[in-house]
Amino acid sequence: MAFGGTIPNLLKQLEAEPEEADYIKSELSDYGINVIRDYSRDKGWTRRDTETMLREELKRIRQLRLTPDYEGLVGYARARRSGSEYPLNRSVRFAVFAQLVGKGLIR
Repeated sequence: MAFGGTIPNLLKQLEAEPEEADYIKSELSDYGINVIRDYSRDKGWTRRDTETMLREELKRIRQLRLTPDYEGLVGYARARRSGSEYPLNRSVRFAVFAQLVGKGLIR
């Protein structure tokens, strides 16, 4: 799964096929958490660090009033991250968005 193609395609599919929403959300969540775990492990973060980062990113997404779709992903990818103590590359930001959409935390 390539982060650049998979997540945007799943988000578009989520809009187009609402009857498959549960399956698509589980795929988004699984993909997102796997990428986040690998990145956290590589950075030497504790579980608490990872959870804090996810809460910080969820707060940022809610402040920007982003929606759980492709446009929301683009908005999140372009959002400024000044002041964040957790440096995230683009693929991890996509994974964070996917995880939060998959868990239903972005509505």
